Amino acid sequence: MNKFLMLAAVAVFGCATAANVYADEAVSSGDVSVGSASDNMQEHKRMMHKRMLEKFDKDGDGKLNGQEREAAKNFRKKMMEKFDKDGDGKLNQEEREIAKEHHKKRKALIDKDGDGVISDKEREIAKKKRDFIDKNNDGKIDKREIDNAKKKMKHHMDR
Repeated sequence: MNKFLMLAAVAVFGCATAANVYADEAVSSGDVSVGSASDNMQEHKRMMHKRMLEKFDKDGDGKLNGQEREAAKNFRKKMMEKFDKDGDGKLNQEEREIAKEHHKKRKALIDKDGDGVISDKEREIAKKKRDFIDKNNDGKIDKREIDNAKKKMKHHMDR
């Protein structure tokens, strides 16, 4: 049950901070070659743009409207609050490593076949689980929703 709740609670993928993590993973895995700083920055921007659209483009039009952009800003703020331990508004190398480890753990919960790639099917399953718990449909899972889900699961398991 805890794994289910953890999966649901972390089903939402990151954009700004996660883009750094994805870029680091892409370089270390060989998906992106290490070239000039300019090349790497361009690749990083492309990956960040793609991740932001995947996460925040709710209407699927390929752009972020005002509401979607606001959600992205709020997410970035939350990520910075969580990982920017020195409070300088940026993630240093150590903070990025912590964020990267956090992301790997979240990814492992969703990547059921363990191939290192979140397939559309795996993403859809994670979304359904999140939606099951997110009763107010705000795209976030708060403590009350987690508590309610735990009660519901316990009741279901006790039958």
